[in-house]
Order: sequence, then C-alpha cells, then structure tokens
Amino acid sequence: MVTNETNINPLSLEQMREVLNAIAIFTNKKEIKGIAEEACKQITKFLGADSCAIFNWDKDKSSLVLWAENSRKHKKFDPDWFTPYLLDDYPTSLRALISGKPVQIQVDDPNTDVNERKLLLKFESKTMLKLPLISGDEIIGLVEIVNNDRIRTFTENEIALVTLLLNHVGIAIHRAKLLEEANQRAAEMSAIRDVSLGLTTNQSFEDVLKVILQSTLSLFDDAMDGHIFIYNNERLKFGAALWADGNLSGSMAEPRENGLTYTVARQAKIEAVEDIATHPLYINNPHNWQGAIIGLPLRNQGRVVGVMNLGFYHPRQFTNDVLQALTTLGDQAAVAIERSNNIELIKKRASELEILRNATMVLTSSLDLEEVLSAVLASSLKFSDDSMDAHIFLVDEDKLSFGGALWADGREESTWSIPREDGLTNTVARSGEILAVENVAEHAIYSARKERSKMLKAIVGIPIITKGKVIGVLRLAYYKTQEFSEDFLRPLVLLADQAALAIENARLHEIVSKQAITDSLTGLPNRRAFELQLEHEVNRADRYGHPIILVMIDLNNFKWVNDNFGHPVGDKALKMVGECLSANIRCTDFIARLGGDEFGLILPETDMVNATKVTEKLTKAIKAYSFPWREGNKEKHSIGITFGIASYPQDAKTFEELVLVADKNFYEAKDGNSRKG
Repeated sequence: MVTNETNINPLSLEQMREVLNAIAIFTNKKEIKGIAEEACKQITKFLGADSCAIFNWDKDKSSLVLWAENSRKHKKFDPDWFTPYLLDDYPTSLRALISGKPVQIQVDDPNTDVNERKLLLKFESKTMLKLPLISGDEIIGLVEIVNNDRIRTFTENEIALVTLLLNHVGIAIHRAKLLEEANQRAAEMSAIRDVSLGLTTNQSFEDVLKVILQSTLSLFDDAMDGHIFIYNNERLKFGAALWADGNLSGSMAEPRENGLTYTVARQAKIEAVEDIATHPLYINNPHNWQGAIIGLPLRNQGRVVGVMNLGFYHPRQFTNDVLQALTTLGDQAAVAIERSNNIELIKKRASELEILRNATMVLTSSLDLEEVLSAVLASSLKFSDDSMDAHIFLVDEDKLSFGGALWADGREESTWSIPREDGLTNTVARSGEILAVENVAEHAIYSARKERSKMLKAIVGIPIITKGKVIGVLRLAYYKTQEFSEDFLRPLVLLADQAALAIENARLHEIVSKQAITDSLTGLPNRRAFELQLEHEVNRADRYGHPIILVMIDLNNFKWVNDNFGHPVGDKALKMVGECLSANIRCTDFIARLGGDEFGLILPETDMVNATKVTEKLTKAIKAYSFPWREGNKEKHSIGITFGIASYPQDAKTFEELVLVADKNFYEAKDGNSRKG
C-alpha cells in the first residue's frame, strides 16, 4: 500500500522539541554506521515500533546490505539480517527504492508479495513499513520498521515524522561520506608516503615488507590480515604476513597454482573478491575461507615483483577510488621492495665475499688436511641461516672416505649416515655435478629411506674437483626446504673450488711429510722418525715416571745373503725382516729401520725382564721365518739378530745417553757373538 500525502497534522511544540533532540543526537555522529545505528534507535522510540533496520542499496548488485539495526526486545538482530537481500526476490522493496515512496506490508494482506510475506513470517512479524533513505538527492538505502505483536497501519503523521527524521539522517550520512572520503584520501596519501620512505631509508628487507603491510592495513577498519609474496622466475615465495592487530605471522597457506595470488601475478592486474564464498577462484577452496580479499600486484617498470593479499572478515564492496589508491600504493611498494632487495643482495654478496676471503686465508696458509677440512665446513655453514650440518667425504681411487662433519651449533661429530651406493654423495662423486634436493620428502633419492632424519628438509651435494677429477664431496643439509638458485649455490661452488686446491696441497704435503720420515724400502719409520719418537717417549717417561727400553737390532750374516743371492733378494729380505719384527711387537711399541741391516725398537712402559722376553720372541720369529733363499734353494743357512738393550732412566738420564748405552751394549753383544763364531 502506497501512502498519499494528505491529512498530515502539524507537530506539536513538544514533538518538535523531541524531533530536534533526536536529530541532534544522530547528526553528532561522524561515522555512517554510528549515524545509522542512532537513527534506528530514535525511529523505534518515536513510533513505538518493535525494531528498525537501515540497509545500504548496492545498485550494481541490486541488493540490500545491512547498515545498522535496533530492537527493543533483543540486543541483536537475527544473523540473517546481515545476509544481503537480492532485490529481484523482493519486488516491494525494489518498488519503494525506485519510486522513492514509503510502502507498508502486512502478513495477512493477500496483495503482499509471497517472498515479503515469508520474510515477515520468518521473523514472526505482523507489519513492516519500508521507506527510502535519500542522501544528496540520491536514494542510497532502505529503512524497514517492524511491528511484531499486532497488525498495524502506520499513520500518515507517523510516516511524515519518520520521513522528516530520515531527511536529516540522509544529510548527516552525506556529510559523513564526504568526511570519510577525505579521511580515506588522507590515509591513502599517508600510506603511500610511508611506503615511499622505504625508497630513501636503509631498512632491512623484512622491515620494508612490514611497513608496506602496516601502511596498507591502516586504510581499512575491517581488514583481517595482509600477506606479501615475492614473485621470482614464475614462482611465488612467502615474504611477510601481518594481522590487523599488529601481530606478525607466517604464511597461512601456500599459494595455489590456480588461486588468487598466482592469477594476480600472471595477469598483473588487481583482483577484488568481494565475497569469497561465491567467487570462482574459491569454488574448491580447501580452507573453507570466508569474507573478502584483494589481490594486489606489486609492479615496477611493468614487471610484477610480488603480490600483496588483503583479507577481510566479512564480504564487502571495494570502490574504484579504493582500488585505484591501492594500485598506486602497490606500485610504490614494488619500487621500495626492489630497492631494499637490491641492498640486501649487495649486503649478502659482501658477506659471502668476506666468508670466502677468510676461508681463503686459512686454506692457503695451512697444509694440515684436518685444519683445511674444518675451515671448509665452518665457512660453508655461514652462507645460510637454515644450515643444519655440513659433511665432507674424500674420494680416493673411486672410494669414499669420511673427511669431517660440523653442525651449525658448533658440534664436531662423525658422520650421521654412511653414504649409500645410490645416494646423493656417491651420485655427486660419480657424476662430478651438483645435486640439489630442495625438498627431501618429495625427492626420489630419499623416498625409500625410513631412517631419514625428521629434521632434514633439504640437502645439496657439491663436487670438489681439481684437474678434472673429483677428489671430494661437500654435503650441506638444511632445517627448511630450500630454493637452490644459482645465486644460492654460487658461493658454495667458489668455496668448493678453493677447497679442491687446499685439499690437494694438504694431501701432497702429507705424502711428502710421510716420505721424509719413512724408509722407502721397508715402509717402516726411518732414523729421523725414530729419533723424534724416542725423544717424545723419554719426555713422556719423565712426566709419568714410566721406564723405557731401547733395543738396537742388527742382522747377522746379512752380507752372506747379498753375496749369494744378490741385492734384490737382500732388499726383499730386509722388507720381510721389517714385517716379521712389526708382527711380533705390541701396537704401542715402535720399530724403525735405521739404515743398512740395522733396526731400532722402542718399548714404552717396559722393564728389562719383559724386554728380554721380547728379544727372545723376535729371535725365534726371525729364525723360523721363510726367507726367499730357503724356498728357492733349499738352503739351511739362516740370518740371525743381535740386540743391544738399554733402560731409561736406569741406564741413562737423556735420550742421547740412552742411544749411546744401547749402542755400547749392542757392540759388546756383537763382539761376543763373533768370538763364539
């Protein structure tokens, strides 16, 4: 039923005073929602109605969205009030909006539209008065006044009174909109300015992302959170996340290939999803998200460097002005991100060069293999904060041997796993190429390994190559999955190149050093090694009060071997003597060839009684040994041995004196054997 503007009684002085007070109350509010809420309260009071609701008219979607409500019986409306009403389903409401005139409907009126009657029944209402809300000569919404307990026809005076109030509500909302737009523009300019400061400051990359998120979220009172993903090589990597309350967080979910974030990145266009529940991009949403979301491309010189997502708790609209402001902010943010990222890269390069420089100083100054390997391990762990441990395996004659291991917390341990034949380390050693496993859980090499560490998320093996030959493998494990880009691997490859030269030099030095103290014929330590060991044992004996026995050994009749069978057989015999002597002493004893057919034996922590037992054992062993002339010529002749024994500190006070006493005793024994012969 449409009312006619007739028989309207003027307001009394008391009514005018109440109306003016009501107008003063809601016009004193500065925000649209506050104005609408207070207007609902005043209208409910003036008409003695049960409830009042004010809806915003979304002309583009032809729907009504609740702005504010008030009920005398209930503190809050039914949640269904908050669901947008599609006007195509409610022709009476649409007619009131288009005509600009109030309409009354009653639940028992047969002329009432079916859906309108159902709505009344749903909320157990008898009567509803619908009035258009006008602001700035434009109908912007609809006011619904409800009576629940009885059928009621609102009088023309009552409708006129509400219309008078709504005229002032419209004026107040128009003013609030202008103020809101001005504040929004100011907030947008402030946000853009804050983001632009990232271009002129030396903030870290993480701080720049945080400022961008803070500035953007400040534009909205109803925002939930913001996420930034960095776009690189067609892949999106999580950058930062911030909740509207200021709490930082990690990524809520990885971007889906067909989701909003990748769509925005590929199309380089802003995407506003006003209702996630109905948008095509979220039809198969695995997280059951609700509300609204904006995907904003961060573009610099036409290139997308990232995507910023802004989430909202409830469905909402986004005006063109808001989207344009966000686009401008996004472009500024992209420049700030690029600049900060470049600064971070420069810092990272400088740090990598410093690590390599320090490593080079150690690697070029040391010929000790253990020290070289330790320096390589320590340096390799410094290139990433996610490092778990580093291992080096050395390759010798196509066989792997453990070189060293270091954990990120400084622990030095043996390897926690032996390289499998078909595993990463052996694969790298055979191929001579880098093998990078960005996600251990998804890689074929680790798919069947039940014993894989739960901490291990990513691993890379880098060959250590010199002169085209793999001499080792540097293996690095990480607590997090990694993106092993060329930039990531470059310093590790440079370190491996440095390590190759240092390891090769250390190995050569080790060989030369060993040769310098090793008898080339027998493989036993030589006279130099013997003297060093004897001095060490004497010092040790002084410290702990243990005795030492020095035994000088000479072969009897060795000239006969050379004269009868030649020097090659003699050389072989010397080597066999060395093997025989070594096989019949303790592992703590020390045997050396001093020259010709002369040997020296050091027996630590041994007294003269036990030393005599050792010499008797050696005499029997040499006598029974199968020398080559026995095998080939059936000769019965054999070589024997003579001993010169001295005890420390019983016979001498220094290691030099000990040698002299042993020599003296040796010659006396040799002379005695000659007289017997």
